[in-house]
Amino acid sequence: MVRLDGEERRMTLFDASSGSNSTSCKLNRLMSTRPFFVSGRSKSGLPGEDSPWRKIKSLGTTKYFNKEGLTLRSQITYKLSSLPTTSNRQDYLKAILSIELKGGKASTSAIAARLNTQPASVTGMLKVLSDHNLVSYVPYQGAVLTSVGKVQAVNLIRKHRLWETFMVEKLGFGWEEVHDVAEQLEHIDSPKLIEKLDSFLGRPRFDPHGDPIPDGDGNISDRRSLVEVSSLKVGEKASVRGVLGSSDSFLKHLDDLGIKLGLEFSVVKIFEYDGSFQVKVKKDEKVWSRKLVEQLLVEKK
Repeated sequence: MVRLDGEERRMTLFDASSGSNSTSCKLNRLMSTRPFFVSGRSKSGLPGEDSPWRKIKSLGTTKYFNKEGLTLRSQITYKLSSLPTTSNRQDYLKAILSIELKGGKASTSAIAARLNTQPASVTGMLKVLSDHNLVSYVPYQGAVLTSVGKVQAVNLIRKHRLWETFMVEKLGFGWEEVHDVAEQLEHIDSPKLIEKLDSFLGRPRFDPHGDPIPDGDGNISDRRSLVEVSSLKVGEKASVRGVLGSSDSFLKHLDDLGIKLGLEFSVVKIFEYDGSFQVKVKKDEKVWSRKLVEQLLVEKK
């Protein structure tokens, strides 16, 4: 069995005293050739590369599981080098929420595809999340966020999308550049910072990709209030709120055309021949192709 001590991710080993898969354990008696247990489950056999229990470090020496169990030196406390971190768990919560918001089922395969990992790794993490009361998980049926898990997931998405908006609107980042950076910034745990960021940005309802930004109470705007430019009529005014396309080449094309989040324009003419739009931005008139107007999301004025 493993006891984890605080945020330093240290663990204390116990000796199983009553046979295979027992959870009745004695403190301060170190295992030698007996099977190694994690939370009462036998871990005989070498875990896969993605397993969070792959390595245990003791005084700088890496130990591995084998078929006979793990042979350890006579120290009581060891450092676990690859325990799932808080950010790992948060990434899974966010992935599950994203799937749920699109009306999908958060099966292990769907989560694995979204996070680009193996289904076996997802199964292991879902058990961890279930132990922390963050998801309700039934093997082969997928996972559903608990109320606690949903609050955490919504907060993560809120931070991610606010940081993306900030980088595009205020720092001049290209739309194609912000996702990976926001993935790091979303794990900063400072409610006061996020509240000030939201206020500084004017409390935007959508991020640069047109995805809704949850407000401070966790409410999420309906993306259906946004429409494609191609649905507008001559004389109508709108402001750019997001995009449907997400390829780097498309987002760079928007930058080349000077199309940014919040850009206001009016429709001057629609060309029947090829479906392109002539629009007026301030005092300048431009022509946007049919392919472009079908991928731009706007809010009518």
